[in-house]
Amino acid sequence: MFRVLLIIAWLAVTVYAIADWARTPEEEMPGRIPRILWLIILLLTIPSFSIGSIVWLIVRSVARAEAGGSGSGGVAGGRPILPRPQRAARPTAPPPPVAPDDDPEFLFKLERDIRRRRAEEDRRDKREGGPSADDSPSDPGTGPDRSPGPDSPGPADPSDSSDPSDSPTDPR
Repeated sequence: MFRVLLIIAWLAVTVYAIADWARTPEEEMPGRIPRILWLIILLLTIPSFSIGSIVWLIVRSVARAEAGGSGSGGVAGGRPILPRPQRAARPTAPPPPVAPDDDPEFLFKLERDIRRRRAEEDRRDKREGGPSADDSPSDPGTGPDRSPGPDSPGPADPSDSSDPSDSPTDPR
């Protein structure tokens, strides 16, 4: 049983090393050994328990660690370490939701709606406050559902008004 596991491990290391070799770009080859030479080493050392594959995995992991930790370049073992080529940026996850009071677009729409409502109220007040065609000349600006006009007697102080829309507790 141990022999079978040993053979399976031997083949797994070899197959993994060859697959890793196949997907490694030329400029990232460990030890600056040419790509084809690494393949020859991997294939020729299969009978000797894949020593080449084990060496590939060790040297490749060290080269990855050095390239990731060195940043923009340096010297290792007398050979210059070239910077890693820039790869295309991976798509990022969408940004997390923003609270409404922090969202500039929401705040803009809210301000626009508030201005629009105020403009409508101003227009309505001007329409209701001014004389209209339905008013009789003797009693301008008063009617069953109209507020008193500017010439009609009314409360001197707006806070004395009985109109519920003018109350200070009414939220707008």
